[in-house]
Amino acid sequence: MSGYPQTNWEKNITLFSVNVAAMTNLGKREGSVQRSMHMKPINSPLGFWHTKAVEADLPCFPMTITRVGDRYDKRPLRDDWPNKAMWAAQDKDLTWLKAKGYGIPTGEVSELIAFDVDSYKSDCQAMDWLHKHRVPLETRTHRTVSGGRHFIYRLPTGYRSLLRNRNGIVPGLDIRANGGCIAFGEGYEVINSTYPITLHPRVCDVLLQSQGVRQGHQGSVSRGTYVYTGNVNRRELRIKLGLRLKTSASLAMRWSGNTERLKSY
Repeated sequence: MSGYPQTNWEKNITLFSVNVAAMTNLGKREGSVQRSMHMKPINSPLGFWHTKAVEADLPCFPMTITRVGDRYDKRPLRDDWPNKAMWAAQDKDLTWLKAKGYGIPTGEVSELIAFDVDSYKSDCQAMDWLHKHRVPLETRTHRTVSGGRHFIYRLPTGYRSLLRNRNGIVPGLDIRANGGCIAFGEGYEVINSTYPITLHPRVCDVLLQSQGVRQGHQGSVSRGTYVYTGNVNRRELRIKLGLRLKTSASLAMRWSGNTERLKSY
């Protein structure tokens, strides 16, 4: 509290945050390669998985990962985790002390998308699909605890709120997008620490078609409220407006100028 001296634990947290912030600024000035040369391991007072989340340098939230039979139970340690994820260096919440891993949110909140490749399955066609659509694989990549891969990309402007989670694009290939997340914990491994590259809009269009957006399927678009922020991207607005008109008959009717059943007060 303001006016009271900090405890040793609070001082450690503050020092940890300052050190990470200093290295982050160094990385911005010198680039990611030079940054990795200067960074030294720092043990966070919030525990091992908070330290790992800081090293990931991506929006994260604490979670537990527990093996149950031949499956893994993955549970976020926060309610409303998609909206409470943040860069771990600025996150001082004590729930990290209970963490057994961390989650990386996907979609609009983080501007990320992940291809979940179950390469350990005998009928997996994921790599064929990725090669067919010329998806570059030199991006941040994790090996999962079950032996698969998570390929992580940045979403281009105009698609960040449109793509949603989908299983079975082809056998062995899922995507995690708006409202989703991927997990990282014991048994996982970073096999490419490159910062996520931007996914080509051409691939995003293929994914939109596969989830039925262009056919106007109900529920294929997030129905959030879009608020003008003073920086208009016309392509993004056209995409959002076109999809909303296709999925809302009443809105399309009013957009066309039909004022039937409208009331004045």
